[in-house]
Order: sequence, then C-alpha cells, then structure tokens
Amino acid sequence: MYWGIDGFLASSKTHKGDSLPGQNFLPSISAHRRKESLGRKAFLSSREKSVFSLSPSRVELFPGCSADMVLTASSDSPEVVQERLVCHGIVGHEHKHIMSVDVTCRFIAPVLSISSKRLNFYIEKVPGNSLMPLYEKLVLENVSPLSLSIELSLAEPFSLCEGPVDHSSATTKVHVEQAEVWVCFNPDYCQDRISRIMDEFLVIHYQGHPQQDVVELHAEVHFPNLHFSSTTVDFGCVLNCTETQRVITITNCSLLPVNYHWAFLEDNKHWIIRYIYTKNVHSPSYQLPVILIFTLSDCQRGIMIDGLESVYTQSAASTLQVVLKALKNLKHIYVVNLSNSYSAMNAQKRETEGKKFLEQVIQQEVKKHSKEICHINNMRASQRS
Repeated sequence: MYWGIDGFLASSKTHKGDSLPGQNFLPSISAHRRKESLGRKAFLSSREKSVFSLSPSRVELFPGCSADMVLTASSDSPEVVQERLVCHGIVGHEHKHIMSVDVTCRFIAPVLSISSKRLNFYIEKVPGNSLMPLYEKLVLENVSPLSLSIELSLAEPFSLCEGPVDHSSATTKVHVEQAEVWVCFNPDYCQDRISRIMDEFLVIHYQGHPQQDVVELHAEVHFPNLHFSSTTVDFGCVLNCTETQRVITITNCSLLPVNYHWAFLEDNKHWIIRYIYTKNVHSPSYQLPVILIFTLSDCQRGIMIDGLESVYTQSAASTLQVVLKALKNLKHIYVVNLSNSYSAMNAQKRETEGKKFLEQVIQQEVKKHSKEICHINNMRASQRS
C-alpha cells in the first residue's frame, strides 16, 4: 500500500523494488468530482509542498496484520488547509485505488492576553533612605483554543519572580492558562549615584512556535546631580602675591533640588583658592556661574607633573625630592621658577625694613622708660635716708 497527497507527486517506488514509469499512484477521479479536484489542484499548486506528511508512506500488510501510521501537519502561517490523502494498493504488477480521505487542518497563532504592554518604574533618592527594589505585576492569559507553553526572558537590572518577596530569576517557563508574574527592578544596580533612564524588553517565547511577543520595560532613577561646564580649572601661570579668576557654570541636571557645599582636599597653607557664589541650593534646571579665585603668596618653585598636577615647594631640597619621585614613576616633569618679581621683592624689602625700624623704636622707648623708672627709684631712696 502506498499513500500520497492528491495534487502532489508521491513516491514512485513499488513493491519489491519494481517500478512503474509514469505512474504516481493517484486515485482515479470520477466525472462528477473532476471539477472539484481541478479546483483543489489549482489551490495546491500555489504551494511547493503539502503541509501534511504520512509516515510511513509505504506499508506491506499480510493477512491479519495491521500497521500504525502518523499524519503530521506543519505550516509557517495561520491558515485553514484542506487536502486529500489517497491510498493505492499494489498486487503483483497491478495497482488499484483503495480509498481517499479528506483532511482539514486549521493552523492558528498563539494568542496571549497581556495585562500591560508597558511597565513603568520610577524612584527618587531620598536622603536617609536606601534604594529598594520596585515590583510590577503582569497578568498573562491564554485566549487561544490550544494550550500554550511559554518562556519569559529579560535583562538586568530587571528580573522575574512570583511575588515581591520571592527569589528573582532572569528567565522562567510557564504553562499558561492564566498566570501572574512579577517584574522586579533593582534601582541600586549601578553604584555611581547618577540619574539614568533604562529601557529594556520582556520577551515572550512560545515553545514550538516562532512567534514572539514583547513587553516594554521603562525605569527611571533620579539622584540630585550637578553638571559642571568643566571638570578641570586651569589658572595658568600666576605671579607671586597676585590672584587670578576662572568662571565655571553649575547646572542642576536632575529633577530634584540639590543642596551642596564646597570642600578643598589640598592643603592651602601656601596658596588660597576661594569661590564666590550666591546660594548652594539649586532647583531643577537652574544654572549658576561660580567664580574661583586663586591667590599665590610666599611660593618659591612650582612643578607640574604630566601637565595635570601642581606641587609647590619652598626650598630646593623639597623640589628635588618631588623631581626624583616623578622620575622614579616615569613621569614627564616641568620645573618652573616662580620667584618674586622685582616690585614684589622691593615691597617685601620695605616691609622688612619697616618691621626692623619699628622694633628699634620700641626698644628705644623701652630703654628710655627703664631709665626714668630707675631715676625715680633713686630719688625715693635718697628721701628716705
């Protein structure tokens, strides 16, 4: 017995290897069904192959025997397919139509009702409170006539769990009629305390079917952040006993008010950096120009290492130590002599001479006062005697 599909070529193999050239073992078509069959063949010709397959397509039945056959249907798109299976019997060198079976198959796409196509997460950092995970519930319901087995997957900082307190996982498998899953967002995923917006997708895979559905995941984490027009301030070359100014603009680039203060990490024993500003609380999108003033005094030598660091020393020995350390670390150095200018030296000389003159005047007054006290004491002593 050979089975085939009406409108598609069947196998030309015959019983015991015999062949019948030109025969495809299709059933004879009666006159009253010829028109229907021609229409079906025209429809089938639009497809390269049948959606049905029968295994095994050839069986040999002995008296009192039976055989099990498997009919499989496969299609890449939702459709309704009608085809005819024909059975042809071979006895010796003769073949005969035994039976025909009309087969109808309805291919359907998986239909899943999703409670929301987009989940939103929003959190603001409040001083004194830690960032806690956020949860959103997603309800999935199978509204197709067939059972569905799905797999859910998503990327960090999102995860899946069965409840707000359950352990999270990156993927999960669900045999769904109606299921509730929780999507968790971890706002503490990044430790840099910078406001950010994250967009990911929850992907729904259907086992045994190429279709995929997605749920958008949108998360916002807001910290009090400031944006500086420049992260470095270069004062350039500064003469001793002078000052220079630079202006940077601070912008509150977050959605929260920012309260901040300045702190200088370097020891300002020999130089002074100060700033001028109006207030230290910024509302969102507020811009403020800040004036930084650098004052240099009593500085002897300056060393710039890699053009980024500046080290000031007051003696040649200290300068040599810094130079040797830089050379040991294989760094390029530039030694700049920032000794006093001529006018500054004269001013310091006059200041020193003034201090000496004042000290001399004080000493003379002290001596004069001491002599007067001694004279008065002598007069009192003579009067007593």
